[in-house]
Amino acid sequence: MQGVSINNWSIRIDHFVAGDLSNLIRFIENFDQQDLSDRYLIINSLGDGRQFAAAPTWRKDGKSIELSCTLKNRFPRKNAKDLGRTLARDNSNDIFLVNRSLSLVSGIEALPQKIRTTLSLIQDKSPFYPKAGNCIKEYFDIFDDSPWILRWVKLEVIRQACIHY
Repeated sequence: MQGVSINNWSIRIDHFVAGDLSNLIRFIENFDQQDLSDRYLIINSLGDGRQFAAAPTWRKDGKSIELSCTLKNRFPRKNAKDLGRTLARDNSNDIFLVNRSLSLVSGIEALPQKIRTTLSLIQDKSPFYPKAGNCIKEYFDIFDDSPWILRWVKLEVIRQACIHY
């Protein structure tokens, strides 16, 4: 991260872990044809991500690439205390009864199951919303024996929390 001003972020790229400069250029050139859910930037060190408001621009700075991004406002966050009531689920993700009634949770008690539910849906597996879900399994397939795997998983968790689908 090089700098931030309101909705403009400046990023220095020293090397690519996946893709390369030609992938970045194609993304920029085809920005308007990209699905809206694929137009985002995530910064692992900030634990934050935003959707692009416009195509990013880049320039060479020595051996690095400087990426300039105009981003949309942060997607509104919800305090975990304010999570609405939902059916409680056990560790195997099954609903259960307490005193012959369906068990319910809300607020902070609903957070672990909300996270588990979100991270259990693999992208492209929902027949109704194929873009919904996460890419963690794909990352494990690609980076399983790599020191990068934990960073990729963290990026995906950040994406799930910050990028509205």
